[in-house]
Amino acid sequence: MRSIVAICLACAAVLFVSCKKDVHSPNPSHKDSTCELIQSLLFIDAPPEDGGGLFSQYRKEFDGSGKVSKVVAAQYTLGLRDSVALLVRYNGSKIYLLDLKNPADTFSVATFDAQHRLIKMTAGNVPEGRNTFLTSEFFYKDGRLSYYLIWNLFDFHLSYDAKGNVTRIYREQDGMDKGIFFTYDLSVTATHQFYSDHFSTNGVSDAVDLAQFMGWLPDLNPINKRTAFIEVADEEPTFAGPGYVGEHPITGHVFDSNGNLVSYGAYTNIYDCKAKKNTNFK
Repeated sequence: MRSIVAICLACAAVLFVSCKKDVHSPNPSHKDSTCELIQSLLFIDAPPEDGGGLFSQYRKEFDGSGKVSKVVAAQYTLGLRDSVALLVRYNGSKIYLLDLKNPADTFSVATFDAQHRLIKMTAGNVPEGRNTFLTSEFFYKDGRLSYYLIWNLFDFHLSYDAKGNVTRIYREQDGMDKGIFFTYDLSVTATHQFYSDHFSTNGVSDAVDLAQFMGWLPDLNPINKRTAFIEVADEEPTFAGPGYVGEHPITGHVFDSNGNLVSYGAYTNIYDCKAKKNTNFK
């Protein structure tokens, strides 16, 4: 059954890419900046029995008014096959993410300030064993996201270049040469880019990653074409040895005629450019 679903997803992704008339030129045109990211797909090149196939990391559904009413979101520690379906409910400056199977259970509550900026995602009443969307707070300086704090324990600070691209994500205790570094082709500007290849699989950042997909953290999406991310740590994430350096080139960018990044490497982004929906509360 899972292999059939994977094949169907793969066919859908291929058909979407082909009908969008993607352009491979270094400077895609910018016809429409209101396109909405509605799905993110990941292809794992391995046999199905070894966890391979095409998987949906995130997917949005909308109600008749154009607001997001449902999101299927990744919980990376539980595996993409166990992604959770969430109902999206609005109440003033808060957005509630409820368990589709049991709406009395809240996975997370997103709180926004008067400028409609996300300031906190609070873990709900779902037991910790099922809920990887940890309480996360977001702080701003000079008009953009400065750092975020997860579970009141893991702090992640951001550096930007003059164009507004995130160039580094790092912990406060990191030296200047530690963290995740991002590089860009500054000659290429795109309308909308969503990169998820650097998302952590340890589950700590699940709430932050979901917020980025929902469009609540626009500062995390780059202005220019991203070409690589480089991890530099005292220890490799699996603790195999000190002085870890992981270089991850990003290639195979495909943009659609609206300047949206629709695929790169093993990742596919799907957009809706007709309905002009908005994920932010109003």
